[in-house]
Amino acid sequence: MFGKLVAVIDKLNEGNVIEAGNELLSVAKDYENQDKIIDLLAEIEKEIKEFRSSNDFLHRDESPFMEVVKKSIEDMRVCRENKLKALILHTLYIISNGNEILLNMIKKANIGKPNTYI
Repeated sequence: MFGKLVAVIDKLNEGNVIEAGNELLSVAKDYENQDKIIDLLAEIEKEIKEFRSSNDFLHRDESPFMEVVKKSIEDMRVCRENKLKALILHTLYIISNGNEILLNMIKKANIGKPNTYI
């Protein structure tokens, strides 16, 4: 189980949130206490489906408001991706029983380059 969870974290660190979600769904089938995570798994699966279906929007007619629509769709995609990542992290925490080794493998989004001045 540890190796499978590491694979999920690797995909998440690479930025492949959809693949990490699908991998987590397959790993979670082996989890013995699924009553704790059944709602989370359903939400992850729903978000993956909505993420994929939002890419199917067709821009047939041009209008002055089409740029606003495109920007709104992009903003929603970013929010959906952030929500999916948070759901995956929460599920990982529950499945791993708060394993510090696994949690430390997750790249933090707000860590940037250090400011060094010469």
